[in-house]
Amino acid sequence: MLRGAMPLTREECHVDDDIRHAHDSAGRLAAHTLHFAPVLDSGWCDAIGGELRWLLSAVGPAHDLEILNQIISACAAAMPTGDAGDRT
Repeated sequence: MLRGAMPLTREECHVDDDIRHAHDSAGRLAAHTLHFAPVLDSGWCDAIGGELRWLLSAVGPAHDLEILNQIISACAAAMPTGDAGDRT
């Protein structure tokens, strides 16, 4: 029952846009920085990499909490209503 209530993709989780955009943008920039590191200045890559790691560690818990809240809300909405005493 719970598996059916859980979102299957990130697109189905409506995370607060500011948190989601900051997390996704930092992750993409970090990936692109690593990918293009051979042609970029190594000092710049190291500096921006440290800043992006900090940003992801700062925004990550809020992002995860937003997604967890969405999952728990979906699971709670899928639960049958009624008195707890009715369950056997």
